[in-house]
Amino acid sequence: MRITVTILGVIFSLFFGLQALAVGTLSDAVNDEATATAGAVGLVAALMWFIAGAMAWPLPLVSTILFGLSSLMVFSVGAASYGDLVVWGVIGIILTILSFFAWRGKKKADAREYERDRLLMQALSTKS
Repeated sequence: MRITVTILGVIFSLFFGLQALAVGTLSDAVNDEATATAGAVGLVAALMWFIAGAMAWPLPLVSTILFGLSSLMVFSVGAASYGDLVVWGVIGIILTILSFFAWRGKKKADAREYERDRLLMQALSTKS
């Protein structure tokens, strides 16, 4: 699951970032401040997605938080003036949910590994 979140997060962040950069630049050229602001918010959110995607493998909880914060930022700031941000926000929520389940899975795997190591150490200490 963590590999999936990493790949999707990084790939989507590149597309999201390019689109937000284009929208922000073109809106700035025609003096549309609302859409230019939404483009800037999209660019910041895309950067957060890239970092979250990179963090999904070693630290899935950090990834969950970053995806969630970027989705909230997209919906609260930019979605009113730039409709595509709603689509990116929904994708961000999906990535947040996937990252949460990746974190939960890693937490369970770490607990199983800890218990296995504890039992192994206990068995080795009773042999001697």
